[in-house]
Amino acid sequence: MSTPVGSADISEIEFADQLLRAAVDPGRLALVITELIGETIDVRPPPIGAGGLVSVTAQGRARAVRVVASPNDFREISIRVPIVLGLRAEVAGIVSRFAAIVMVATRIRLLPQRPCTLRVEIDPVRRADMSTRLYARDPLANLLRYVIPVEAMIEGQIRRHVNEMLNSPEVMGLRHIDVPALIEQAWQSGVVLRPSRGRRVS
Repeated sequence: MSTPVGSADISEIEFADQLLRAAVDPGRLALVITELIGETIDVRPPPIGAGGLVSVTAQGRARAVRVVASPNDFREISIRVPIVLGLRAEVAGIVSRFAAIVMVATRIRLLPQRPCTLRVEIDPVRRADMSTRLYARDPLANLLRYVIPVEAMIEGQIRRHVNEMLNSPEVMGLRHIDVPALIEQAWQSGVVLRPSRGRRVS
């Protein structure tokens, strides 16, 4: 039977489609990712060179997280996280400073499973999923950027930080969504129907 024009009724397939879209609202996902990454990120890669001659430290924070569903399949979601950093490099006791913007990308897939659950797969961040723009803030830094692999040093640490976050207990708990359990919680908490008080039945 076709749905009458103007009717609020939808088919079961349309309902399931809208339910999945609500479960992966881009704005909510962006807020969750921002909270999980944390307000500040400290980067301290191991020193390199003879006797730890070169050391780099950095501190920064994630900026606006971009969450975009695939135009062909909304269950495929791309995530891009820009991280802005201030860096301090020290070579044989001489300090130079950089600024950097590191772009981290990953992908989420939603997999409906029986009886009524949603499995969330998250790709680990690989080297190819990252890009860095490095800016020298003093003449020495402008020279060192061609000598020291600063980008590789900070990307490795950020990649480790993000992948550890993706495998943390908080995120692992989000990778399996039990829809009937959530509906049961809504009933039990009174969200679906709040019981009336003092109602008399004659």
